[in-house]
Amino acid sequence: MSLNKMKRAAMALLILSVVFWALGQFGILYIPGLSFICLAGSMIFVALYMFRVKSDRKLWGILIMAFGLLCLVSAGIQIYAAVSGAAGIEAFVKQG
Repeated sequence: MSLNKMKRAAMALLILSVVFWALGQFGILYIPGLSFICLAGSMIFVALYMFRVKSDRKLWGILIMAFGLLCLVSAGIQIYAAVSGAAGIEAFVKQG
C-alpha cells in the first residue's frame, strides 16, 4: 500500500470513528465497539506510516501501535458487555 493511500485510510477511519462516537453519544446509532475498532484501525495505519517514513521515530510508532491495540481490547470489552448484558467494566471484572 502506498504512503498516500495509507494516510488517506488513516484519516478516513479517524473521521468514521468520531462520527460513530458522536452518533452513539446523541443516541441516534450505537453499535458496540465500532468507534473503537475504527480508531484502532486508524492508529495502526498511522503507526505503520511512521515505521515506513520516519525511522528516527520508531518509539512513537510503537506507542501509537500499542494505543491501537488497546482500542481493540476496549472494543472487545464493549462487545462482550453488550452481548452478555453486563454494565461496564465492573461487571466484566466480577465475571472474570
